Amino acid sequence: MNSRERVMRALRREGLPDRVPLQFDLSRPRMRDDMGQLGVTLGKVHSAYELYAGGQLIGRAGRMPPDPQMQFDRYQSFVIPPSLVDDEGRLTLAIRVWRHPYVGYFSSGGAYEGPFELGKLFDLSRRVGVGELPTLLLAMLYAFFGLYHLYLFGRNTCLLYT
Repeated sequence: MNSRERVMRALRREGLPDRVPLQFDLSRPRMRDDMGQLGVTLGKVHSAYELYAGGQLIGRAGRMPPDPQMQFDRYQSFVIPPSLVDDEGRLTLAIRVWRHPYVGYFSSGGAYEGPFELGKLFDLSRRVGVGELPTLLLAMLYAFFGLYHLYLFGRNTCLLYT
């Protein structure tokens, strides 16, 4: 049974949320050699998800019912083992998503924001790290101004002894 058949069989299972299959063609030898360590980055997904490659679970955030656990706003990168690319060079990815009924009442379930990319794992990790730089710089700026105001308060002796 190839990866496509495993994913299609999983989609027909009853009582579970759907897995949306995506197929990528990596059959050209040059493309396979240039790829290096393959990875996938997922952005924000409502409540919980499981990621499958070639019909095998490679990552998750949160837990699915019957023992659900929600995990919000989490960017993650997952390694795709080369063995999950089939003999014809095709890679099938599927994501199984669960959304708690009380979360995002007016929105649909599933992915809603952030990077959803497939590529070299090193490039994906670097891109996510660079995306966090503005937040880090703002936090450092706030900390600097907070410490500077504490310094000014300490220098003003009339405020210390009143």
